Amino acid sequence: MSARQIDWIERLVLEERLPDSYAGNVTKCLRALANHVLELRRELLRPLVIGINGGQGSGKSTLSLFLVEWLRRECGLSAAALSLDDL
Repeated sequence: MSARQIDWIERLVLEERLPDSYAGNVTKCLRALANHVLELRRELLRPLVIGINGGQGSGKSTLSLFLVEWLRRECGLSAAALSLDDL
C-alpha cells in the first residue's frame, strides 16, 4: 500500500469512526473490486452503474464511500455515489 493510499484511507476511517482494522480490510477488498470495475469500464467503453444491495446498517453507504474514493484516487476514474434516499 502506498503512502498516498494510507493517507486517504486512514482519513476516511477516522472520519467515519470505523475500527482501525477497517483500513486493512477495505484495502484488500476494494483493490480487487476496483480492478474489476476498471476492467469492465475499459471493455465496455461507457459509464458503469453499479448497484449495491444489502440490509439496513450493513455498510452499503460506507462501502460506496470507499469505492468511489478508490476509483477516483487510485484508478483515475470519475465516480459518484447516489442513494435512493437522495432521490
